[in-house]
Amino acid sequence: MRWLLFLFTCLIFQFALSLFGLALVIPQTEDGLVARGGRGKAPTKLKNPSSKTRDTGLGSPNYWDADGKGIQSKPTSNLGTDAEKKTMMKGKDADHVLEGQVVEKALEDQGKTFQSLDPDTRTKVNKIMNDEGNIQFVPQGINRSKGQVFKKALRHRQSVRTKDANRDKYIQETLPQAKDVAKKVDGVLKEGNHKGNVFQTLMGAAKRIGRRK
Repeated sequence: MRWLLFLFTCLIFQFALSLFGLALVIPQTEDGLVARGGRGKAPTKLKNPSSKTRDTGLGSPNYWDADGKGIQSKPTSNLGTDAEKKTMMKGKDADHVLEGQVVEKALEDQGKTFQSLDPDTRTKVNKIMNDEGNIQFVPQGINRSKGQVFKKALRHRQSVRTKDANRDKYIQETLPQAKDVAKKVDGVLKEGNHKGNVFQTLMGAAKRIGRRK
């Protein structure tokens, strides 16, 4: 009987060690959730929080400023340290050159949302949309006016007839950049077996706004 008890105890001990070893190799996120493929949790939102977006914008090569000559693109590197850049960017928004609402409308036209995409696709699209190449500081009024005209063009399919010289110049001159970002997002969507229609959606909205090049 004693040897049976000893054998049983050894088996339990070995099983416990196996479970402990398995727990050590399972990747986890910071909040203790099991990670997918060791990558951590996929983002659930297309755009990052405002504070993080502003920090990213400080690393963008350019920002936009309006003066007596109208709105102009200027190099961010001339502004000094990050602390000095933050001071200079007060009164400006960190704008997504390719509007998040363009991507959301493109997905909606497929009967999808960002949250319904697979985790890998969400991670890649989020990274492209929130990269320094898609974020620039611009005066608040211009950024918010841009958002409104895109909303009308996307949601209501209206030709936007209001004129704002600075806003229109900003949209016109950043359109090539927005097109490049849209193509990158389309490439990721196609990799995930989704339709790549972001570029098409962007150009449809640009046409209604009066910008095509």
